[in-house]
Amino acid sequence: MKMSAGIFLREKFSAWREPLERGDYRRFLDEAGAKLLARSSRRSVEVFSWQGNRYFFKWHHAAEGGGLGLREWEATARLGALGVPVAKAAAAGDSFFISEELAGAISLEEWLESRGDPRTSLPRRLIRDTAAIAAALHKARIAHKDLYLGHFFYDPASGTISLIDLARARAHRWFFLRWQVKDLAALLFSSSLLNVPPRDKIYFFHAYLGRNKLRTMDRLLARLAQRKARRIARHTARALRKCPGGELRQATAHNALDRIAGMS
Repeated sequence: MKMSAGIFLREKFSAWREPLERGDYRRFLDEAGAKLLARSSRRSVEVFSWQGNRYFFKWHHAAEGGGLGLREWEATARLGALGVPVAKAAAAGDSFFISEELAGAISLEEWLESRGDPRTSLPRRLIRDTAAIAAALHKARIAHKDLYLGHFFYDPASGTISLIDLARARAHRWFFLRWQVKDLAALLFSSSLLNVPPRDKIYFFHAYLGRNKLRTMDRLLARLAQRKARRIARHTARALRKCPGGELRQATAHNALDRIAGMS
C-alpha cells in the first residue's frame, strides 16, 4: 500500500497513481472505459474493468475536501480487521474511493425482491450472518449510518455476506445508543418493506444480541428501533412525494410509497 499526495493506493494498482494524483478522474475513467451506474447531485458511481477484474469508482462531487473517500478506505480496513467481510479497497483519495467488485454477489435487497413467496422464512444462516455483521460493528462502537439491506451483498454460491458503502461509518465512543438505534431501525425499515416475515425479524434480533431470552434493556432497544423505523418511513414518504423518481437511492422496494404507507 502506498500513500502519495493524499492518495492511498495498493501496490498492484501503481499504474493508476499518476492520473489519480493529478485529480484527473474524468480522464482516468474515460481511458478505463468506465460506464456510469448511478448519479446524484452528491456523487456518482462508475464501473470499469482492469486485468480481468471489475472495479467501482465512487466519486463524491459535493465533498471536495470532505474526505469521504479516505474515510471509506479507513473504515474498510478497520472492519476487515474485525473480521467483517467487505469489498476489497483498491485506491482512495479525498473525494473518491475505488473498490473491487464482489463477483457473483447481489444485494440482499435485490435477492429478497427476486425470491418467491415472501411468507417463506429466510435461511437461518443468512439471518445469522447478517446479524453477526451488525453485532461486530456495534460491539466495536462503529455505526454504519446507512445500514439498509441494499448495503449487504450476498454470494449465493459461497453463502458469504459482505458489507459495502462505508463512507459514513464511524466509531462513537460516547452516546452510541443513538447510532445503534439508527442502524437497527434502518434494517427494520428495509426488511419490512421487503416483506421479511416477522418471525425472521425476531430471529435476527436474538442472533444480533447473542441470546435467546430478552432482557429489559433489549426490549427497550427494540421499541426504540421500531419507533425510529416509523420515523424513517414517514420521512421517506414525504421525500418521495416531493420528488417522485428523484435522487432517493434506487427505485426499489424500500422506496415504494404503497409499502411505506403501511408503516407510517
